[in-house]
Amino acid sequence: MHEGPFLFEALGIAERWVPLAGSLIVFLLVLLMGLAIRRDHRRRDAAIPSPRPTLPAVLEYLVETLVSFLGSILGQYTHEFARLLTGIFFFILCANLIGLIPGLLAPTTSLSINLAMALVVFIYYHYIGIRDHGVSYIKLFIGPVWWIAFLILPIEIISHFARILSLTLRLTGNMSGEHLVMGVFSHLLPIGLPVAFLFLGLFTAILQAFVFMTLSAIYIFLSIEIDH
Repeated sequence: MHEGPFLFEALGIAERWVPLAGSLIVFLLVLLMGLAIRRDHRRRDAAIPSPRPTLPAVLEYLVETLVSFLGSILGQYTHEFARLLTGIFFFILCANLIGLIPGLLAPTTSLSINLAMALVVFIYYHYIGIRDHGVSYIKLFIGPVWWIAFLILPIEIISHFARILSLTLRLTGNMSGEHLVMGVFSHLLPIGLPVAFLFLGLFTAILQAFVFMTLSAIYIFLSIEIDH
């Protein structure tokens, strides 16, 4: 169990391309989830009854719960950024979860994949800040008074680049560590104990997706409300 991405190897995919291949699988999964939610939503709008709760309905409820949580961070800006942030959550969640399947490897164990996601968030929230505030966005980096700008500027630059490292290393470290622990204990005791670690892996997968989404929402909010 969890001995490596042998399913990718069986398909002739070189090891260096495994994270990218996994990311493409996750992208397709998230796309199918979105289409399923939209189809179920249209069915319910047309008042077509369903005999029991469907998976798309459950996913839609999860989306609504996430949006409600994001509202506590973004307030009036929630609607504008909800799609991006919930998309990030589901992408990371699915990427984490496929690592629980024997023969597959979670793309989020790859530093390069996580760095790419962190850079997208980094570039995006600066774009939002410049879009909304123009030249005034520089206030975020020089502080409230000009005569201490030479102190504030390097600190702010370092702190913003530290956000990239924080998003990248937190996700990579947690998912790589979880995968390693599951692999070790699966070899030591292949019956019984790995099931318990599957639940731990599930919890870690959800938590890390939630943390990445939450931090991204906070960074976006700070770029909008620069006066705060």
